[in-house]
Amino acid sequence: MESSKKFALGGTLLLMLIAAGYIAWFIHHRQAEENAPVASREPELRATDDQNVYLKQMHMSSLKDAREINGKRIWMASADQIMAFAATPSRVNYKQSEGLLRGAEPIDVVNFIVQKADPVVATRIPEGDNQIVMLFHRASDSAKLLGTPVASHSNGIWNFYIDNMVFYEDPHKLYEHWGPQVWDAVDHHRVINGMTERAVGLAIGQITTSGGGTMGDRTATFLNEGKPITVTFVKDKATRIEGQ
Repeated sequence: MESSKKFALGGTLLLMLIAAGYIAWFIHHRQAEENAPVASREPELRATDDQNVYLKQMHMSSLKDAREINGKRIWMASADQIMAFAATPSRVNYKQSEGLLRGAEPIDVVNFIVQKADPVVATRIPEGDNQIVMLFHRASDSAKLLGTPVASHSNGIWNFYIDNMVFYEDPHKLYEHWGPQVWDAVDHHRVINGMTERAVGLAIGQITTSGGGTMGDRTATFLNEGKPITVTFVKDKATRIEGQ
């Protein structure tokens, strides 16, 4: 009986020692984690204000889908990349160019029609065996009807590119965080220090060359209607502008 009590007491003491050892180890481990130097921790990746902007998509797949935006105003997102052509209500004249559509330029949709691609005049939209053409007015000239292709047909399927070409909502509101000074520069197709790379692209068009790095932290040259401008970005802010 006495030996059983001693055994039980010894077992209890052993368990207490093990528990005390674990608690001491846990406290030491927790303190070591809390006191770890900040530099050794992984940097937290955060989306920029521009990346947080939700851009509406229509996901069109037919002429009927496209005509749902007849009579509505949209804005150009593909700055200086989409050519406008003279048009009638039934046909686009690809021989008569009316200039590139500029970034954030408002246009008023009139209709969508089906038309064969011009075999000579190149556009951003694949030829396919047929195309859907958007008819519209520039907001600055409601008397002149214009057109540009937005979809191509091949293998029995319509492939629409318009979601990447336009904003369905006013970009001045979508990117309101840019502020009035930056928006004045975008609307006048100029670059000023402090603009994000997205804002510069909307102001003066697509990039022709970039010096490596990631978007917002690199030096890039923008087409700017054939008068290239080179901009250096640091932490997604323009810090140096050459050629303007």
